[in-house]
Amino acid sequence: EDLFWVGRYVERAEDTARMLDVTYHNILESPGDRSAATWQELLEVLYVDAIYEGALESGAVSSYLVADSSNPGSILSAVERARDNARGRRDRSSTELWEAINVFYLELSQADFQLDLDRRAYEVFGKIKSRCQLISGVAAQTMPRDEGYRFMLLGLLLERAEMTCRIL
Repeated sequence: EDLFWVGRYVERAEDTARMLDVTYHNILESPGDRSAATWQELLEVLYVDAIYEGALESGAVSSYLVADSSNPGSILSAVERARDNARGRRDRSSTELWEAINVFYLELSQADFQLDLDRRAYEVFGKIKSRCQLISGVAAQTMPRDEGYRFMLLGLLLERAEMTCRIL
């Protein structure tokens, strides 16, 4: 079960970064008066619109979705929960997988996202996506093809399907 949630949380972090990246690019190419509505739609798709209390502008929403530890839907929260679940099942996963997740969490928890999101948000989202893909690749290359791996893959694919349904 822990590995199932590792897969889900890593996929959730990547999906959130992808949605933020697409939203940023969409706003750059659309009229300025649609910006607030676009951010509201993103919050609704991610099911955090009811708990979000900030301004509907890029810096506030991005910071909330990336690094706000009080937001259970933030990327930082997802990676932290993936790390906690991976720590609990180190006997069922590879050392490389644990290290990849742990390094990712440590990078996120020590980063100054306010400045990075204001100046180069696309790089932040790209790095998050790359780290999530690295974790998936490490799992695919280093874990034995047992129940643990299959549960992790199941969690990843279930989260991907759920996010696809939300978008649709």
